[in-house]
Amino acid sequence: MEDKVALRRLRFAGRLEKYLTARHFLGFYSNVAVSAFYSHPSPLDVGHLQTLVYKALKELIADHPALGVSVADEDKARPYYMQLPTVDFSETVTFIPSNTIPDPSDPKGADALDLLLEEQHNHNFKDKMARKPLWRLLIVHKPTESSQFVACFVYHHSISDGTSGLVFHRHFRRKLSQISIDDLKQKEGVIVKTSSKALLPALEDLHPLPLSIRYLLKAFWENYIASTKSKQRGLWPAAPVTGDPTKRRCRFRSVRFSQETTSQLVAACRANSTSLTAAAQTILAASLFANLPLDQFSRLHCDGAVSFRRWLPVDMVDKDSIGNWISQYHHEYRFIPKNETSPIDAIDIFSWEEARKAKATIQKEVDKQGKDSVVGLLKLAGNLHKYFQSKIGKPRAESFETSNIGTLGCDQQEVSDEKSSWTIGRVVFGQGAEVTGAALEASFVTGNDGCLNVGFSWFEEIVERSIIEKVIVTFKRTIEEVVSKHNSTVEIPQQSTKH
Repeated sequence: MEDKVALRRLRFAGRLEKYLTARHFLGFYSNVAVSAFYSHPSPLDVGHLQTLVYKALKELIADHPALGVSVADEDKARPYYMQLPTVDFSETVTFIPSNTIPDPSDPKGADALDLLLEEQHNHNFKDKMARKPLWRLLIVHKPTESSQFVACFVYHHSISDGTSGLVFHRHFRRKLSQISIDDLKQKEGVIVKTSSKALLPALEDLHPLPLSIRYLLKAFWENYIASTKSKQRGLWPAAPVTGDPTKRRCRFRSVRFSQETTSQLVAACRANSTSLTAAAQTILAASLFANLPLDQFSRLHCDGAVSFRRWLPVDMVDKDSIGNWISQYHHEYRFIPKNETSPIDAIDIFSWEEARKAKATIQKEVDKQGKDSVVGLLKLAGNLHKYFQSKIGKPRAESFETSNIGTLGCDQQEVSDEKSSWTIGRVVFGQGAEVTGAALEASFVTGNDGCLNVGFSWFEEIVERSIIEKVIVTFKRTIEEVVSKHNSTVEIPQQSTKH
């Protein structure tokens, strides 16, 4: 309590931020993590790594006020942000030596990184919350030299959306590259001052979030009038929502696709008038159907994240801002096989037509430009702690959730122009599973190596691990098959010499 009183009060949490702080306080959601593989063309003594990281972070914290705040009263109706006067790197930054993880081509390293991230997704920010920032950074490096390392940026969702994780890494890479070898001779202090800039506004202070009568009536019908039985008929929701804390062990696994497969998948999506996000979530739906008993389940509900940044004032929020400004879209998949007794493969369930329907759903949400949004409904949600707790014991409304934060996108010209060229290759995006949300989370990102990475999260007591493992294997195989099938069709006209 003394720590909280001594800190400068900033502003109350916005409605989306209150939704996220309530969920965090109840232990229903832990964090988000965006990890990036860094490399430098010249060897770097491991003894200089701490100084390098601390100097870059000091500059980053000065630029982004969200990295210097904590939150108070998460358990109450009006939580608020407090400015920390300083950040102690000894409490927020951890250096981990590893022979395998910093090498993006080492399969053992990939498995070890998944386990490390899984551990992080089971650890929230409640410990010493009054005096620590709402993020932590893990630097996984080679034991003897540091020209390669992985930076895992783990953060409370209320201060940063998924895109902000990419912003962190773009700016962190830039700060690293501006530090010369001579600068490393002078060690950086462990405790640094936070930003003097104002914390960026909440979403509703940047956008009116208008709701039409028609949209309100539809939401009211779906939430209060339509029967649970009709909403759940044929839907796969995994196990019901449980309040048992022993059933909150989050599992995490990532899948990486080659640069060639990724670029060919993007080309196939364009050729079939859809997007990577829509196609990937449709392939995931097909992979789930292929591994579920289809005599019981014929429907899947998918939630997807939508960024609001494009509709916010550019003088307040832009592509380089760190904060949380997102909403959701909903899409339903249906599949009824002709023969329920015969197994069917995901490649036979997937269709480009379904992917185009998913793209249309996403585009419809984008065309509304923030009007009639799920996040806009939060003004009517009432007590959010009670809202989440009321879901315990009830079936889930969503089968799986997707979030695609796109490509990291560091400017290669900027990289080549700098005197010390740190570069980023592979990127991994993941988040903790949600107690009241979808049974499976799928987080998509494409690194500067051109490779698509997908991070899968789930609770082991909610979905059987054997099912998820089959789904992930099927998903990876089906992506490859979709690409191969598309390539074989586009090659046919090339074999003909005349029409």
